[in-house]
This record gives sequence, C-alpha cells and structure tokens, in this order.
Amino acid sequence: MRRRAQLPLLGLLVAALAAPAAAQAAETVSMDSCQDALWSGLPLAKQQTPSDSYNPTSYDYYHDWVLKHVLPPFVFSCITAALLLAFALWRAIKLCRCVRCIRGPQRRARAAADTLGARRHRILQAGVCVLACGVVAGAGYGLSTIQPELQPRGVGVFEQAKAYVADGLATANATIGSVATAEADVADVRQRVEDLNLEQLQPGTLALIGGFQSDLGSVLAGMRSATADIQRLVLDKMQQLQEDWQPRLDKLDVAKNALLYAAYAFIIAAAVGVGLAVALNCPSVASSSLFILLVMLVIAWAAVWASTAGLKVGSDGCAVVEQKIIGGLMDAAEEQVASGTGLLSTVGVGDTLALARYYLWGTGRDPTEILADLTGWNVWDLINEANVTVSGLRSATYLVQGINSSIATLPNNLETLSDDIEAVAANVSLLEAALSHERFHPVYLSAKQYACCDVLNWLGGLWLGLLIVGCAGVPMTLLAFWWLGRMDKLEPHG
Repeated sequence: MRRRAQLPLLGLLVAALAAPAAAQAAETVSMDSCQDALWSGLPLAKQQTPSDSYNPTSYDYYHDWVLKHVLPPFVFSCITAALLLAFALWRAIKLCRCVRCIRGPQRRARAAADTLGARRHRILQAGVCVLACGVVAGAGYGLSTIQPELQPRGVGVFEQAKAYVADGLATANATIGSVATAEADVADVRQRVEDLNLEQLQPGTLALIGGFQSDLGSVLAGMRSATADIQRLVLDKMQQLQEDWQPRLDKLDVAKNALLYAAYAFIIAAAVGVGLAVALNCPSVASSSLFILLVMLVIAWAAVWASTAGLKVGSDGCAVVEQKIIGGLMDAAEEQVASGTGLLSTVGVGDTLALARYYLWGTGRDPTEILADLTGWNVWDLINEANVTVSGLRSATYLVQGINSSIATLPNNLETLSDDIEAVAANVSLLEAALSHERFHPVYLSAKQYACCDVLNWLGGLWLGLLIVGCAGVPMTLLAFWWLGRMDKLEPHG
C-alpha cells in the first residue's frame, strides 16, 4: 500500500522533470508558427536529423549531420584569417621599407593625377563604398536582434515551471491534510466502537474499521514520503539551481549584450572608416581601418560557423524533443528497474511510457485511469471503501442501539467522518487536476517555445547579421587591397 500511495504523485515529479527539458495536443508540438522564416527555411533546418541519429554528445552526429553545414562558413573564416595575416605582413613590409606615401599620395604629380582620375580607380572607390554600406547594413540588422530581454524571459519560463511544481505540491499537501484528518477521526470512531463493545453486539465491526484504517494509514505514510521526495528532489533542486546560476547568468547576459553592441559598433566604425578613406584617397586611414575590419571579420565568420552549428543542433533537437524525452525516460526506467533502485523502478517501464505519452501528447486515458494504471490503486475505490465502512457502521449502530443506549452518540462521529471523506474526495479531484495534461501543457509549451523559438530566433538573427557582414566584408577587403596597391605606386610627398 505504501507503493500505491506514493505513485499518484510520481506523475507530478516526472512532469516537472520533463518541463525544463526542454521540450501538447498533437503528436509533436510544432514550432513552425513561431520560428523565424529567415533561418527556419535554410537547408540545415529542412534536412532534419532522424531521432535515432540525434546525439549532441556524439562525434558521429557532428560528422554526419552538422559538418556539411558548418564547413562553408569555416572555410570563409580561414580565408579571412589568411587575408588578415597577408595584410599585416604586407603593411609591415611597407612600413619597414619606409614607404612615405603611407602619409598620403602626391596629388599634383602627373602619375597621381592619372591614377586618381582613372575610371578604374573611381569604380574601385564606388565598389568599396557600396560594400561598406552592405557591411553597415548587416551590422545594423545584427544590432536590432540582440534582444536584451531574452535572458529575463528565460527566467520567467523557469519560474513558471517551478510554480507548476509548487502548486502541485501544495495540492498534494492539502490532500495529505484531509487524509490525516480522516485518519484521526477513524481512530476516534474505532475507539468509540471499542468503548461501547460494539464488536460483541455486531461482530465484524472492528474488522471493517481496521481494514479501512490500515489502508488509510498506508496511503497517508506513502503520500507524505512521496511529497517529501518531490520537494527534495525537484522543487528544492530547482530553487538551488536558480540561486546558484541566475546571478552568474545575469552577469553573463550583461557581458554578452555589451560585447555584441561593441562588436557591431567596431564593425560599423571600421567599415565607415574604410569607405570614407577610400573615397577621400586617404591610404593611412584606410590601412588602419581595414586592419580593424579584418579582425572583426575573422571574429564574425567564426561566429557564423559557430551559430550555424548551434542552429543545426537546436533545430534538430526541437524536431525530436518528445521522442528523445520518451527515449531517455525509457532508458532510465530500464536501468532503474534492473537495479531495483530509483524512482522509475517503482513505476515500471510500461507505465513510464504511458505516463510520458499522457503528459507530452494527452493521449490515452484520463488522470484517474492513469493513476489507477500506474499505481494499481484507484483512489476512488478507497473513497468508496470509506463510504461502505461508514454505511456499515451506521447499520450496525441502528441494529444495536436498542441494546445499548450509549451507542446513540456514535452517529455524530460517523457524520464527522463522512464529512472528512467528502473533503478527501474534493482534494483528490484537485490533485488529479494538478497532475493533468491540461495543467502541464502550458508549462511544457512555454519551455519549448522559449528554447525552440526565442533562443533559436535570436541565434538566427545573429547568424544572418554576421553573415551579411562577412559576405559584404570579404569582397570589400579585396577591393580595398587593390585600391591600396594602386595608392602605394604613387610618388610620396617631396
């Protein structure tokens, strides 16, 4: 009976553990409606990895499914790094050879006039300026996607999950309180029956009370133990996790936003500096701005391939999160059943699957049937047993009250017990509602939307902004190199 009493609350524990993971009324909760089309239409999102192959901790997953999407931006990152190195060596050699034309060209010389007035030179200047505008546009778009409210929104989702567990525990504790009251009143009735020698007048009365009292006591002990376990293993750990990590995450979020703002500002300033310097024929300013821009482009391309990997892993995970949750629970149940230890060893493999399907998809049975199937104990059968016990005691009292007039006071105790049973039934109904799929659905959906939409959309915005910066920045630097090479050929100031 202790096992039976613990298990109605196990649904609350498993649901609470599933809520932060991740990851509703359909077979898979679709995130298409909230995912940004700018990245969700990419091949990396369309070519979804099968559930069996999705394992972010496995080398094979990255080799077979992620590498082909990450490789192109990684190659561009290497090319940009090579351009930065080549530029640094080129300008260092020029500096060491004391090329005084770094200060500016001789505009009065005939060679300078021919060079600066040439159509090719003007096309170079126009090309650099146009591509600089592209870099600025990409950085500007990136600035608009930083989302300082992203981390606070995640805290809100975590708070919602924690409140769900706390509300379930509060309902369970209220049920425990009503059961404890009923148990105390059953003990009072039994004492009254013993004092009135009702067992001698109506044999079987104590057995009737004793069976119900034993079941009720076992239920109460089991529910107290299960509630204490959930408090310790779930709610307390969630609270401790928040206390340990939220201050750190708050600081990291501030640092992340500051770095992004600074990075985009450097990119814009460097691109504008190169564009203006080329337009005004100022090679010294162009060289310094181009060096800064190349450094930022290396960082930008590195962030592009890293965010590409993040988008691939995230989009694959969101597509199979329900299957992975079920698979993880089944593996854990099998291990715990084999070892005979752990929470799921009590639930069993088959019932763990039934519980996961109910909470994730709302399929199968209603909460009463779920609890009965998982526990082998139907709470409403116990309440019916209580009503039968009260009815039997009333009948016994009616039959023997003419023999012993003191028995006339027993119905008052029975009325009190009957009221207690009604209170237990009401609290059990509230507990079933707290454990229901309908109550769990908004919590899970909110967690999944945050991970699969809010976070991935932010990452997709970062990816797109930096991709535009990189795609415009690389040809811009090549044109700027060509322009600088032409400017180096001019005569220095005499």
